Amino acid sequence: MIKFDESHIIKIAESHKKAALKISTLGQFAIELDGEQIPDNWGRDKAIQLFQFLLISRNRSALHKEQIIDRLWPESNSNQDFKVALHGINKTLEPNKSSRTKTRFIKRQGSSYILDMQEIWLDSQAMEAFLEIGNNI
Repeated sequence: MIKFDESHIIKIAESHKKAALKISTLGQFAIELDGEQIPDNWGRDKAIQLFQFLLISRNRSALHKEQIIDRLWPESNSNQDFKVALHGINKTLEPNKSSRTKTRFIKRQGSSYILDMQEIWLDSQAMEAFLEIGNNI
C-alpha cells in the first residue's frame, strides 16, 4: 500500500497551477487556456466530439485515424470530417500556431493521434487522485 502525505496534495494543486489547458468535465464541460475561458462555440460539433473522444481515450495508446472515424462517425467514414475536426481543435486551442508546425496538445504518431496530457489538467483526474489519497489515509 502506498503511503500518502501532504506532498501528494501539494503536487496535485501545483499541477493545476502549471497546466496551460484546464478542462472541467464534472458539471458543465469547460476549457481554460492560459487563464482564458475558451468559448463553447468551436465552429463545428465534430471538433468538440473529437476533442472529447481524445480526452476520454487519454490513457490508451495513440489511436489510428480510421479507428477514431469509425467510433465517432460510423455513418460518414469520412477522412475529410476528421481533418476538419482536427483543424477546428487546433484553431481553437492554438489560434496563433503556424500551419505545418507541431501542436501543443494533440500528438500525431504517423496516422495515430493522442492527447498529450503534460500541459493539461483535468478535474476528474484530480478528483480520482484525491479519492485515492482519501482512501489510503
